[in-house]
Amino acid sequence: EDEADLAAHRPRRRAYEAIVRSIESPPAGVEADVKAGGGRKLVLKFLRSPTEFLPSDDGENSVRSVELAVNRLEGAAGSRKAVPTGEKERLDRVSLVLRSVGYKGLPAKGVKEGFPFDHERGVVPNVAGRVMEKMGGYPTHVTGVYVAGWLKRGPTGIIGTNLHCAEETVESIAEDAANGRLRRPDYRFKGKGVRPLLESRGVRVVDAEGWGRIDAAERAAGEAAGKP
Repeated sequence: EDEADLAAHRPRRRAYEAIVRSIESPPAGVEADVKAGGGRKLVLKFLRSPTEFLPSDDGENSVRSVELAVNRLEGAAGSRKAVPTGEKERLDRVSLVLRSVGYKGLPAKGVKEGFPFDHERGVVPNVAGRVMEKMGGYPTHVTGVYVAGWLKRGPTGIIGTNLHCAEETVESIAEDAANGRLRRPDYRFKGKGVRPLLESRGVRVVDAEGWGRIDAAERAAGEAAGKP
């Protein structure tokens, strides 16, 4: 990521700054321990994807090495994607493998057959959170249907990424509502929305005013802590 991209993306910038701080100012005694051979050293290898786990010689119950695909970043700043270069690397003498790459999305149970879903990427096709389907060969918004989170973009990012992802989807909903693109509420709601239904089921509703108070309190706490 270039500097302009990091400057415009706060979650990535904070993650980058944390890594840089840990490198430039390691905890007291760590560097000396490593040099003396009495400590452990953490090496971060970016732009790598595991493609195969190779078993040890004594059977298939333990791993011996990991084969990695070497990637490169492609695309415009802010929307780059890692693509394989065709090169391979191998990590030998591996004794432990931990998976922490999230999960691949699956179609939700109970959703009607034919609902838009990209099985290869594990996401619901969308544009800014608006679920899209092909009609006559052209992508068309499925009216009133939206998506957020990993089903929207895949298993990427951190907590802050989810915040921006959700905000984008909510902005799309608000824009469509303001422009009359949403269906009129079902007559059974009698113009009162879904609140009476939720309350009848014992669901506590936080309205726009309540959300505003929560948001104001969280922003005040952030400012007091020196966070934007």
